[in-house]
Amino acid sequence: KNNGSNLANQTFGAIKQEMNSFLQQLDHKTEWLQKGEQVLLFEFSSRSLFPHDDESYFEAWEIFALALQHDNNARGNDKHNDNEKGGGDSSRGVIHDSQSRQDAERWTFEKIPLPSRVLECLRPVLPLRNISSLKLEMNHFYGAEGILFLSEFLKENMSLVSLEVQNNPLDGGASVEMMSRFCHAMEAHPSLTRICLAKMNLGADLDILRMILNACRNMNYLDLSRNRIDTQNDGEATSTSSVSAMISEYLGKNPPLKCLSLEQNRLCDNFALQLARALRKNFNLKRLFLRSNNIGEEGKMAVRNAQYNLSSLDAIIDESNHTCQIIFHVIPAKDPFRNLYGSTSSEIHKTV
Repeated sequence: KNNGSNLANQTFGAIKQEMNSFLQQLDHKTEWLQKGEQVLLFEFSSRSLFPHDDESYFEAWEIFALALQHDNNARGNDKHNDNEKGGGDSSRGVIHDSQSRQDAERWTFEKIPLPSRVLECLRPVLPLRNISSLKLEMNHFYGAEGILFLSEFLKENMSLVSLEVQNNPLDGGASVEMMSRFCHAMEAHPSLTRICLAKMNLGADLDILRMILNACRNMNYLDLSRNRIDTQNDGEATSTSSVSAMISEYLGKNPPLKCLSLEQNRLCDNFALQLARALRKNFNLKRLFLRSNNIGEEGKMAVRNAQYNLSSLDAIIDESNHTCQIIFHVIPAKDPFRNLYGSTSSEIHKTV
């Protein structure tokens, strides 16, 4: 009984320590902002999630948001979106205006609870920052709250290049309509080129997955790893109403997307067989990550033949993809041939 009580006390003490450690991080950033110092890295993290029902937690966020607002006013950030007024270049991947890339901020919230009350503090002030990178991982905002916040952020912020959202599942009630708003905001954003939506249980709804793929077709990088995207029940490789068909049809239309990660899902041979047909029509995709799925040798062979049909020299030229590197397994960092795996030159060299 005493051992159990001691363990509970130790656990409570550790959790309290995590929250106090975070509050110190937040206080330091608040002090810097209040002094008018330029801060380019806002990195908030903890080793584990902690309860966030303590009033001091919310008070610290309110003070921080107020400091952000004062800093925005001092720097004129409330007027920074010049392309809303017709200024600047609308091309994707460009940070506009006098706020150069050197002044761009990077924000990370890793294992930091962001309930609705905290999001309400950040909603008016965070989009006005010159942020190039935003990472949100395991933040205890579920479904509707988080998606609404991100949709509004993307509509107001014009400088973001990279958005990373991990381990914030959509199980909390984000509707198809709300996801549609989020996808529209991603697609319409003038500078966003890198999207990571990992471990969000996106495989649970085919319509949502389709919307995300279409919204991100002009991105350089899209990460949909660890989303329980499952093709086990897709049936035959010729099936048209399935996850396999939807992803393969999407890639077969040759969207401008450069890099796609589908690692650690539940993709099977039936997916790989349809993917092989799509790759023969896709010349924009440069890298496709398929590590830690359920693709067997039959599926891998079909994909490799689509990359490099080595049956004849004519097949190498006319029936091969030539552009996409498919990564099925982890390549050791010390492997001297690491950069050659999957490259067209190495395959043609072997054939010759």
